Amino acid sequence: PLPLLVCIAAIVVSEPMVSWLEEVNMRMTLPDSMSSIEDWMREREQSAADIVRKLTAPPDTLNYIINLGVLALLPRSCEEMFFRVGVQTRLFADKTRIRGVWAVVVTAVLFSALHLQFFGFLPRMVLGAVLGMFLMITGNAWYSIVAHFVNNMIALTLGSGSQAQQPQWM
Repeated sequence: PLPLLVCIAAIVVSEPMVSWLEEVNMRMTLPDSMSSIEDWMREREQSAADIVRKLTAPPDTLNYIINLGVLALLPRSCEEMFFRVGVQTRLFADKTRIRGVWAVVVTAVLFSALHLQFFGFLPRMVLGAVLGMFLMITGNAWYSIVAHFVNNMIALTLGSGSQAQQPQWM
């Protein structure tokens, strides 16, 4: 259980850095010539935030437990199986360290990009890299699955029932 506790602690300890990256990412602006693209990106972000806010708005216990399963456990398990077990392990099949680090980086970029939430790209990419390192170091996807669940449980708990914007890295 020690590696699992280390993984969970790493997620909890990295929370301030991830929140800072979210702030940095949210302040991103594109050149004036790309203002229509930036407007479209911000509209997508707002739409996604509105959906999550509607799902998490009622602060009752039953809704919170259901949301833990629907928003924190099920999709995160599927994401970890696809990105870490599927993509990342295929990218470094020979298990060399250099190739392994590149596999983690490439998978983290894909993980973040495929969420199509542009203003959450940086924190999600860092989270993907951390989760990828867990798999690379331990060789066991359960560590990244549990750590991803803990990460999203924290985001859900902090955002549940509040009118604050849901973290983009969830």
